Amino acid sequence: TGADTTGGRARPVHPAGDEEVLAAADEIELVDIPPTALIERVRGGLVVPARDADSLLDTDFAPDRLIALRERALRLVSQYADRQLAAYLHQQRADRPLEIRPRVLACVSPHPGMDGILHAAAHHASMIDGEFTMATVGAREATGREAAALNHYDVVGRELGAELVRLTGSSVAGQIADYARRNLVTEIILGGPGKGGGRHRTVVRELLRRAPNADIHVIPLAGD
Repeated sequence: TGADTTGGRARPVHPAGDEEVLAAADEIELVDIPPTALIERVRGGLVVPARDADSLLDTDFAPDRLIALRERALRLVSQYADRQLAAYLHQQRADRPLEIRPRVLACVSPHPGMDGILHAAAHHASMIDGEFTMATVGAREATGREAAALNHYDVVGRELGAELVRLTGSSVAGQIADYARRNLVTEIILGGPGKGGGRHRTVVRELLRRAPNADIHVIPLAGD
């Protein structure tokens, strides 16, 4: 929220997070104003009472905070527009490649040792100004150690800016390819091969066949 960045005491307009608000909105309109213009309005008493202007220009309306808020707003709206485009193209069954914002998908299994994959994928996404996403595939709901591993990756992923999407199905490659197609994923990052070398190679071959519009990257796991 704005208070997170500005440190202001203003009560938030909506109690939910930015992503929840955008996801629930039918239409979004961004009202943009350069920080310098907003500061002039504050000084002129057009935003807050003139008696409070000086103190607020050092806190809530400080230039660095206004710049950070503006960048965040533009980024969130850009991500929303990207998701709207993906939904539209999926609805229209448009399979032709388009120039869209890069979207990097990290695939994790319910086993320890995949933190490096998430960090590498998130770093790569940031370097290409892309969106970082992550997913796991299982034929059943994970329990015990597998559930603990996935919960751990969910925590790590959230810290890196993504939420773990749990896909259900017997075909790992099929579920990942379907998700990639629906969400216009441009790059898929896998860890491995690890101990399941043969099965892993099969998954990679299937992904190459089923997700031809996405680049496939395989990163060795720690200890391989």
